[in-house]
Amino acid sequence: MFAILGMPVQFEVDAAELERRYFAEQRRFHPDRFTGKPERERQFSMQHSTNVNEAYRVLGDPVRRAEHLLLLAGQPARTVEETVRDPVILMRALEMREALAEAQSRAEIDGVLKAAKGEALACTAELTKAFANADLQCARTLTLQLTYLQKFIEEARERRTRVVGGQSAGAHS
Repeated sequence: MFAILGMPVQFEVDAAELERRYFAEQRRFHPDRFTGKPERERQFSMQHSTNVNEAYRVLGDPVRRAEHLLLLAGQPARTVEETVRDPVILMRALEMREALAEAQSRAEIDGVLKAAKGEALACTAELTKAFANADLQCARTLTLQLTYLQKFIEEARERRTRVVGGQSAGAHS
């Protein structure tokens, strides 16, 4: 993934540089540029374009990037069974879900969402350190934690869209 876009193999990624390289590769090998070329070149273009898109998706997402780095190091990210056994992550996930369930207004949900985003940023910073220090066990745990945080943030955003006029949509029924 890193080689496809010419990025250094590390967790920390310069988002602007990643985007610049992505668009440069897409322009260079976009299938539209290969119309009228031999079939083999068109197929190569299609495959390379697909690979570039996948590399961009993986490198642009901190969880997917961390999982890819762990795989490169021979350490696959934790499995679902392992997640249930991590009491710290499990307890924090339950606390966050409880706070979201209790939030009734957009302002309350926004507060929960802001806290989760702050935790995700802190977790990402810790992941950067863990990978820089080659602490793969710590990186695995933090990747799991960030996975939960990203999923929770998405759920909180969805909940926020269901809140009408500052109150839960269910409160009006």
